[in-house]
Amino acid sequence: MSNEIYANVEFDNDNVEDLYTNKETINSHDSRSKTKDVSTKSRPLATNPGTESSERRSTRDAAVCLGLLCVLLLAGIIGMFVYYNGEMGSFEENILVYKTNSSAEQAQLQTKYNAMTKERDQLQVERDDLQAKISVVEQHTQQGWRYYKSSFYWTATDFSPCRYRELREEIHQRCCSVSGLLCVLLLAGIIGLFLYYNKEMGSFEENILVCKTKSSAEQDQFRTRYNAMTKERDQLWVERDNFQAKVSVVEQHTQQRWRYYNSNFYFISTEMKTWEGSREDCVRRGADLVVINSREKYVFIHGLSKETFWIGLTDRVEEGIWKWVDGTALTTGYWGRGQPNNQNGMEEDCAARWSDLSTTDNGWHDAPCNELHFWICEKMA
Repeated sequence: MSNEIYANVEFDNDNVEDLYTNKETINSHDSRSKTKDVSTKSRPLATNPGTESSERRSTRDAAVCLGLLCVLLLAGIIGMFVYYNGEMGSFEENILVYKTNSSAEQAQLQTKYNAMTKERDQLQVERDDLQAKISVVEQHTQQGWRYYKSSFYWTATDFSPCRYRELREEIHQRCCSVSGLLCVLLLAGIIGLFLYYNKEMGSFEENILVCKTKSSAEQDQFRTRYNAMTKERDQLWVERDNFQAKVSVVEQHTQQRWRYYNSNFYFISTEMKTWEGSREDCVRRGADLVVINSREKYVFIHGLSKETFWIGLTDRVEEGIWKWVDGTALTTGYWGRGQPNNQNGMEEDCAARWSDLSTTDNGWHDAPCNELHFWICEKMA
């Protein structure tokens, strides 16, 4: 195994000695197995642990990248919170201004209404005074008095009683005519004023009703917008909490040598086991052997390691029917040339990504399930 291979695989510093022990065990096992007849696909893998400083540098670089990612995510969340907090403050301030303006407008309309009511009452008083004054004038004119500029005048004459009666009757008739005409004019004016102000009052009350309806509709609209904004804010809080929880989970798993990709975690083994032993190790970690169901995913998995490693694909249940460990059937495979082939009549019922000449278009081989290879585990975040 070259230094480049060890640079692509993350190791814990505390497990370096275990790695050397595993290497010696593997080499010892390989030396005992030289006399056995094995498939041409099974070739011993040369391993070179590399230097301790290279391992430490890879671990430090990964920690720096993870810390930078956490800082960027936290900065984005804080920015979103500050932005929406400012929007909420501006929205509440606008609501307060609207309420203040609406109250001032209603106060102004009420003042106008009170002034008009006062003016109507004053006109009614003046009308009553004029009616009383007309009654007094009528009484005095019947007694022979003359009225001029708010004053009564009595004229003594030496006319004969007949002439006096005729003149008195004439004056009385003229005064009655003038008083009647004046009463008609005053009554017409009062009726006109009453109709005018009654109409104005009706229009004023209608305007007040329209203003109240409009104000109520605007308040309902603001209330609806406020509720929508509150709901959106609560949703952002939930998303922020979910992101924070997800970042925490990613941080914990990356410290345990898991890789994160597309909402899934991937674990690359540092020792070799059989296909069944590899799967048991994944299950103990709360995962399973990796399932490759898209080209994008295979390109990512292909770049995780240059070694041969087990994948979660087998036809042990029914020969020739390849299924993933999650029970789904294989739809698109990336087999190497001539694979799968059960070479030399051996039962090669488990699939692995072979290290020799593998590309992102091919590289899968079927192999005996009891062979020892590395493996990759997968679980959802």
